[in-house]
Formats: sequence, C-alpha cells, structure tokens
Amino acid sequence: MCRFVAVISKTPFETAEYINMLKHQARYGKRAPHKDGWGAYIRTENGDILHKETVPVWLSSATFPRSYILMAHARKKGRGAKVAICNTHPFVCGDAGFMHNGVIKIVKHPLAKGDTDSESAFLTLLSSDLDEFKKRLKTFAETHEYRALNFVMLYDAKLIVVRSANANADYYSIYFKKEGDKIVISTELEHGEAMENHTGMVIDENLNLWKWNIFSDTLH
Repeated sequence: MCRFVAVISKTPFETAEYINMLKHQARYGKRAPHKDGWGAYIRTENGDILHKETVPVWLSSATFPRSYILMAHARKKGRGAKVAICNTHPFVCGDAGFMHNGVIKIVKHPLAKGDTDSESAFLTLLSSDLDEFKKRLKTFAETHEYRALNFVMLYDAKLIVVRSANANADYYSIYFKKEGDKIVISTELEHGEAMENHTGMVIDENLNLWKWNIFSDTLH
C-alpha cells in the first residue's frame, strides 16, 4: 500500500513541487501515514538518478536537479517485506523503472533483490518489446490474484500507467492532468482539475497519450 507521483515533461522542470506533493499524501492522505521508506527515479539531461531512503519522505531533505521524468513513491509496508532499501520503490532494471500500489499474490522472482510482490511483478512483466509487455500484462492479470495492480512504469522514454483494482476503489485510484508542457500522475487528487485513469495509458516524451483497454476494472 503506497502513494506515488509521476511527472513527464517536454522540458526540464523543478522536482521540489512534486516531491512536496508526495510528502503531503504520505503524511496526511488516504490511509496515512505511508512512512516505511521512499524513493525517486529521475531522468535528467545528464543521466538517470535513483534515490532511496528508509525514513518517511516528509523527513527527507533530499533535493534533485531539473528533470524530464520523475517517479516518486512512498511506501506503507504490508505484513511481509521489511523496511529496507531493497524493498523500497521505484525498482529499476536497465533503463526501466517501476512503482506500484496494491497487493499481488506472486512467487518471488529469482532475480528479485528484495521481498516485495511489486518487484517480482515488475521483473515478471519486463520485456524488451512493448507489444510483448502488453501481452504479458494481460496474462499476468488473468493468472494472478491481486487486490490492485496499479503501477507506473518507465519504459523506453514512455510512462505506462495501469490501474486495475478489485477492492477499495477510493484508495486504489490514479489521477492524471496536463500542466503546461507536463503531465502529472498521482494516487490522490490534488489542486486543480484532474481525470481518473480507469484502466491504462501510455504517455511519450512529446506528451502524446494512448489509452490501453487491456482488461476491465472490476470496480468501474
């Protein structure tokens, strides 16, 4: 169970506003506090940055350079995986990044470094081809029990956003909105108008958006 914020932009943007958005959700949002570590995966002009801490995000003083893509995640651990860097999102493999909100019944992937269902789901779904990934995702949803399969994945300079919830629709929500030359994705509705993402979408670096209807959301 987690909170997350993601941003993709045509031009470099200051990350502080969106890290503060995550801090507010983690400390005061739905089912707060989400205090069991946090992380950020950032794409800048000079390369990618992966930052993780085991303290609550609102206690962190970390700052980051202007970025094109931000994925930021605050964790609320379940009964299993302990608070540890290896269990902190986002998870990264090559130049792909992944952060998740939900609970999935899954066997630990042999390449997983931590003990979360999220990391094993990421490694199971990961593919070098977007069409193959889409097929894997549909099969995964059909063959695994889950409370929510809500995630943001950075793949080939695109953000893939998926929402499929089988319980607690109000908590397992994803919203997105356009802010100038940026698109912002968030687990909670912030200031200004936003649209809820019911199933899935892909956003590229030019802010082109494609909707995915891979599987039905049982709560809508």
